[in-house]
Amino acid sequence: MQLKTCIAVLLSVTLLPTLHAQEKELLFSGKIIFEKKVQIVKAYEKYHHIRRGEKDTLPEFKYSYFDLYFDVAKTLYRPGEKVTNFNAWEFPAEDNIVFNDLTLATTVSSKRIEQNYFLFNEALRKLKWKMTEEVKNIAGFACKRANAALWDSVIVIAYYCPSIPVSGGPESFTGLPGMILGLEMPDEHTSIFATVVKKEADITSIKKPQRGEPVSYKELDKKLRPILATYGKDAEFYRKGMFL
Repeated sequence: MQLKTCIAVLLSVTLLPTLHAQEKELLFSGKIIFEKKVQIVKAYEKYHHIRRGEKDTLPEFKYSYFDLYFDVAKTLYRPGEKVTNFNAWEFPAEDNIVFNDLTLATTVSSKRIEQNYFLFNEALRKLKWKMTEEVKNIAGFACKRANAALWDSVIVIAYYCPSIPVSGGPESFTGLPGMILGLEMPDEHTSIFATVVKKEADITSIKKPQRGEPVSYKELDKKLRPILATYGKDAEFYRKGMFL
């Protein structure tokens, strides 16, 4: 009995520093590679009918990739190096560059539709997140789930990582007690999930985008209407994508 007790004490003394270190290992800066996945047919059929013959020529998903650089005060989300698997159709938000100042709670975004570039500087969007007890492993990190509604109609499911205590995320989704590593919008058949988290990164690249005509959200919406007028039933799909 005494031998077992001694072994248990020795193990606890040996393992305790390791476990304690793991609990305290937090990441305050780095680079995250995100994979954005859109279920093509379902996303488009929400707005218009796709012919059966056309469906057969489409891949099930369109994949695109983005890099997010971050430190404790700011983040930069921009298109990554890996190319998409499907170039036949242009989707909204494919060229978005989003700089978020987490200290000032502001965002500066450069967005393109057709050959038009827009640049806007606004307050960060505030969503009413509802925390849950669900836990999901993403890119090797334990994440907790939170739910919200965008524009009171689009359901947003986010998975944030407490061990990356930076209140950022892809696009302009922020406001949780940890970096958002996973994002789902089931009604839009769209998800954005981290595939790789790197501790080493050149955070000097975290700078505000410059390209585009300066506009506010309201001005952008007004300018988009004549451009999207030719898109028919696809207009709402593109409009939502531009305002992510």
